[in-house]
Parts: sequence; structure tokens; C-alpha cells
Amino acid sequence: MKKPKLSAIMAGFFVCLSIPILIFILVYNYHRNSQTIIATLHAEVAKTRQISIENVEAMIRGVAGTVGLLAEVAAADPGFFRTERSHEILFRALTTAEEIDAAVVSFEDGYHRAVTRIDDDRRRSDSKIPPNANWHVNFIDDFSLSENRRRHRTFFDTWGHVVGEYDVVTTTDYRTTSGYPEAKHAGTLAVTKPQVNVDTGYPIINLRVPVYHSGAFIGCAGATITLGILSRFLATHRVSPHSRTIIADLTDGEIIAASEQQKSVRMVDGRLEVARLANINDEDAREAYRLRTQSNENEFVFRSPRDGQELSASFARFPESFGRPWQAIILTPTDDFIGELKATNQEIVVIIVALSVAELLLIYFLSRACRIRSKVSRGT
Repeated sequence: MKKPKLSAIMAGFFVCLSIPILIFILVYNYHRNSQTIIATLHAEVAKTRQISIENVEAMIRGVAGTVGLLAEVAAADPGFFRTERSHEILFRALTTAEEIDAAVVSFEDGYHRAVTRIDDDRRRSDSKIPPNANWHVNFIDDFSLSENRRRHRTFFDTWGHVVGEYDVVTTTDYRTTSGYPEAKHAGTLAVTKPQVNVDTGYPIINLRVPVYHSGAFIGCAGATITLGILSRFLATHRVSPHSRTIIADLTDGEIIAASEQQKSVRMVDGRLEVARLANINDEDAREAYRLRTQSNENEFVFRSPRDGQELSASFARFPESFGRPWQAIILTPTDDFIGELKATNQEIVVIIVALSVAELLLIYFLSRACRIRSKVSRGT
């Protein structure tokens, strides 16, 4: 039987001894490093989630404070908001925050007065709006005018400088919409579910505070919030470059705001409606919501049904003191954190394989050279 060559024995010994050790060191280091990096991911998610919740709370509370002041003025002098003198205070309320799109006061007899912003979306929605208009005042007559009840609109380029006006017959009844019934029933601040603004095509929410005069309910003061501001905040405060943040209603999954704003609405039968977690145009968000519903877990990792990448999902409810059943959802690709570590490990594997092959070849040729010299020595 032919004896194995020394070079083969040495090569086998090298492979059996060194390769497993190198692999063990590589796997151990990857495991420990990935644990540290994932802990960093969780910490960043928690921080971003808290910042998002606090920002939303601060925004709602700030606007609610402004609406409360309007309610106090209306309670002290109910006739004030039926006059043009009220335009200035409504305008000041409107401009206290960028996210306020309209400041309004509505009464039980149907009278309604509002000051709103005018943007490109609103200009496109109504050809009667002057192209240079930036601000808008409108009031609706009370129900005593019956079929002659009208909406009177005035437009300004700079505040106070009129650039157009018109009026139109209306049947709008603000007692039945925009949070008015909820505020009247609750006797306190009402924050509505999001709805699509027909003028802009994007979601809005309404805040209403009841107005009482001499102990009797007489109407509501309110503000409309555009959620684009909130979406932009979520988009600029991400956990990582490819993470997504969604604010949604806990009870039905209705989207309040999303870092990818266009996904907060969807087209159904030719009309826009507010999206929900169950039907949002985002496979990853739908899958995370499905898994969350099944497991009731707030933190978990899953595979994207879209491309198979690993995602970290985090669900957190707003504090009870907020008064609305909202939650913050953050989806983060783990590769945003450990992707570089994976790439480095793959490079190390390639280097180990290349060095092992080189060493095996070196052992082989050295052993062969030794055998040749040994034969030459015996021959002499």
C-alpha cells in the first residue's frame, strides 16, 4: 500500500487545525459585534420613537391651546366672530403654527367664520381663487336665510390686501362635521380622525373646543391641521437612511401621518381616502401589522415579503394622557446597522480562503522541494 506523501499529511494537518479555529473566531466576533450593533439599533429606535411621539403631542397640545383661546374670546363676546373685526384674531391664531391650515368659529345657528391659508393645491381646486392669493377669509350665513344662505369668500395676497372675492349658495352645516358633534357631546377638546382634504388631496385632522356662554352651549372654536408638516418631520427624523415611521390609530389602523407622505392616502373607485395599516401601499408595513395582530408583540424581527430583507418592527402606544388611541410604528432594515459588518465578514471569509489556499500551495511546494533535495542527497 502506497504511503501518503508528507506534503498531503502536512496540508491535512493544517486544514484540520487552523481552519476551524479561524471560522470559530470569525463567527464568535460576528455574533458579539452584531449583538452590540443590534442593541444600538434598538436604542436608536426607542429614541426616535419617543421624539416622534413627543413631537406629535406637542403639536396637538399647541394647536389645542390656540383653539382654547379662540373659544374663550367667543364665550366672552359671542357676537365678536360675526364681525370683520374678528379676522385679525383668527389670522393670528392661524399663523401661530405652520401646521394650522384654518382657524374657525362655528355657531349653533349655522353661522361660521374662518381664516385659511391658500396654497397651490387649493388654487388648482377652484378656478375662482386668484392665482396670487395666499390667504382667505370666509363666512357662512346662519340658517335664518334658508335657501338664500351663502358662503362669502375674500382673498388676499398679503394679509389685508384684497385681490378677489365672491360668494356662493351653500348648504354646509358645520354642526354635523369636523369634530363639532364630538366636542359638543364631550364638552371638551375633540380631535377627529384624519380625513382627506378635498381641496388638497392630503389628510387633515380637526380640533374643536366647545364654546359656552352663560352656561349654554353656543358653538365651537376650531383649527384644521395639515399632516404634511408632521410627515416631513417623520421623514427627517429617521432611525436610519431606509427606516420608515408611521403614526396610526390603534383601534382601526387608520394612518395619521407617515414619513412617506404619499402612502397615507390611497385611490379607491376614483376618489382618495385615508389609508389603513391593513391596506397601505407598503408591503412591509402590512406584513408588520399582520404579525403584530397575530402575536401581540411590540418588538420583533421579520422578513420583508417584498425582497426578503430582515426588518426590525417597533410598535408603541401614545401615553394615555394624550387622549387619543394613537401608536407609532417604526420599520428599520437591520442591514442599515449590521450590513457593513456582514460585508466585512464576507471579505474576511474571502481573505481566509485565499490565504488558506496560498498556504496549502506553499506547504505543498516546500514539501516537494524537501523531497527533491533528499533524493539528490541520497543519490550523491
